[in-house]
Amino acid sequence: MIHLLAIIALINPGIPKFEGRAVWVDATANLAWTIDPAKVREFVVNAKRVGFNEIIVDVKPINGKILFEGAPDERFRTFRETRLPDNYDVLKQFSTEARAQGMRIVACINAFSEGHSYFPGVGLAFEKPEWQTKVAVPRYRVLLEDYTTIPLLTDPKAKPVEGSAQVSDDGIAIPGTSLTVKMPTTKAPIGIRASTEIVTQIEAYPTMVAVFVDPLEPGVRERLLGIIERVARYDIDGIVFDRLRYSAIDSGMGPAMRSAFEEKYGKVGSWPESIFYAPPTPGPVKHGPRFAEWMQFRAEVMQEFLRDARQTIKRVNPKLTVGSYVGAGWETYYEVGVDYATDNPIAPYSWAGEEYGLAGYAGYCDYLMTGCFYKVAKEIDPGVGPGRERFTVEGGAKLTAALAGESTYVLPSLYGLDWENNEAGLRDAIASCRKYGSGMMFFDAIYIIRNNWWDLFEQEFRSAPAQPAYALPGMRGGG
Repeated sequence: MIHLLAIIALINPGIPKFEGRAVWVDATANLAWTIDPAKVREFVVNAKRVGFNEIIVDVKPINGKILFEGAPDERFRTFRETRLPDNYDVLKQFSTEARAQGMRIVACINAFSEGHSYFPGVGLAFEKPEWQTKVAVPRYRVLLEDYTTIPLLTDPKAKPVEGSAQVSDDGIAIPGTSLTVKMPTTKAPIGIRASTEIVTQIEAYPTMVAVFVDPLEPGVRERLLGIIERVARYDIDGIVFDRLRYSAIDSGMGPAMRSAFEEKYGKVGSWPESIFYAPPTPGPVKHGPRFAEWMQFRAEVMQEFLRDARQTIKRVNPKLTVGSYVGAGWETYYEVGVDYATDNPIAPYSWAGEEYGLAGYAGYCDYLMTGCFYKVAKEIDPGVGPGRERFTVEGGAKLTAALAGESTYVLPSLYGLDWENNEAGLRDAIASCRKYGSGMMFFDAIYIIRNNWWDLFEQEFRSAPAQPAYALPGMRGGG
């Protein structure tokens, strides 16, 4: 696909550059105005006027409820003080207005997030607790002199448990640790016993906003592929995925995941300690002997799901494009179970085997949006220390474009909150994305509206081409 563009450019050097310029409309951040057809029309008209050529509208937010046609119990009804009108179809409304302006309209599906921790009880992560992702967590008990034990709470923010020992500034020191505990007993502590337990995400990470489900639990994939098929029947141009991942490095450890792992990689001697185990003294879980295989397996699960999702989309409408959003932090992105690079037999991390690179999923995307969510635009900006050039918008855009290679088009992406009160920096960041990627994505619409950045984008996009390369027949990804 990219090779063909190069050939066309050689034949006709004056051909304009194809470029994607997408603006994301997050469901909850923008809900108050997206339920007003007049404001949707105003937004789409403005987006077209200033040079955006694609609108990505969130239709399955992190709570798993939908913003398109469906049964009453699956629809997004209320959020904080906002109530959606009965039978209002956000996707249809945006599609209508985008078509009127000749713009691409793309639906976003938050893949494996099915709940919002601020609103417990809403979403299938709560309604079907067996679906909720399972996490390996370290647990500690204080061993007393009579060889009985009591729980040790190592998180000072955790809710106290009756009869437990708790970290305290004026407690009793436990031999062999730097911790002190306030003991609810006169018996002296003589040590700590460590264990690793499997708990739900809500128990392990109570403040994490998106509540994930394990992708291989029975019914999860089927539900999501069904939603994808329904969305693909709308008058749209593509589907992109967000949260096509796990919630954290130690999540995704439900029984179905274990069963599939053992079927592919062999029986696990001790679960979960072969993957993660609690260190002898309080701290994060350590990597067990099967850690590398487990990381590769999780990445393969995501790769295989994206392959199946793409096939479903193309079966319904072959003209639709497929995209995915990922964070640009490649150094640690394996922690959420994703290899978004091109599919190569390489070992990109010190712990990984060579076959890890075969789990790369860039080739299943027509385009990949990488979140270059850094507050510094250019590698040479003041304050960028030696070796920190990578952690700039420019550095992130260069790296993620190189990782994807020729497997797909890359849209380096910006986070509006990073650039409030720094319009000069935003202009530099936009330029960096466009220079090293095949365009850019801006997250999110609410920051353009709040800061009235329409003129800024119009000035930056002046005389830009109308079409993204991935929208052209024959120029899309493979897979």
